[in-house]
Amino acid sequence: MNTEPSKRRATVYSEPIEVVAELRKLGVTREILETALKQGEAQRRLGSNLDPKPSPAYNAWARTVRVLREGVLDLGTGWHPEEPSGIPMIVNADETVALAVSSGDENTGRPETGTDPATRNAKGEATAIVVAHNVQESLDIPAPTTWVLLYDSALDGLFAELSCPESLAANGYIDSWSERIVLGQIDLGEAEKRSDAPVEPPADAPDVQVVRRTS
Repeated sequence: MNTEPSKRRATVYSEPIEVVAELRKLGVTREILETALKQGEAQRRLGSNLDPKPSPAYNAWARTVRVLREGVLDLGTGWHPEEPSGIPMIVNADETVALAVSSGDENTGRPETGTDPATRNAKGEATAIVVAHNVQESLDIPAPTTWVLLYDSALDGLFAELSCPESLAANGYIDSWSERIVLGQIDLGEAEKRSDAPVEPPADAPDVQVVRRTS
């Protein structure tokens, strides 16, 4: 008999009207998210088998972060970049919402699978602290609720969602979410054809806990 507690499924918003409404609550638009995702994928597809092995996927992640920040800053509503413990984010003026970026698995942006996604890579202590703030109302240091722009670059296209993590599994992967705002498959237009970049699990920035040296 399986005695493990069943994991609570996330609340999923996938209908176009729902997606627009939920993104509006967070103060962002679908256009901003899709532009960042498209730019990141375009950067990845510039990669070649001659590049260092992890660089196309890392460059895609880094480009997505940059363009997401640019798009939100252009709103002129007080968003600002932060990097708590080395995790690149963009945070709203009220310090209530933060957006981060991560690669996800094959369930990302695909609610029809019936399974919530997980991050493509295991996370570390820094992410564990950020996620803990999402589910604890009272901590020593106030912090925003962090949402993750999760994407999966697969042979059949680019899929994405903006989701709110609520815990890390024992293996370090985020696989539990309170809400999922599903963007689905991103229309890449003429860029649908993949480059000769190696098909590798996308790599994100190292997740480290930054400790200040003392003399």
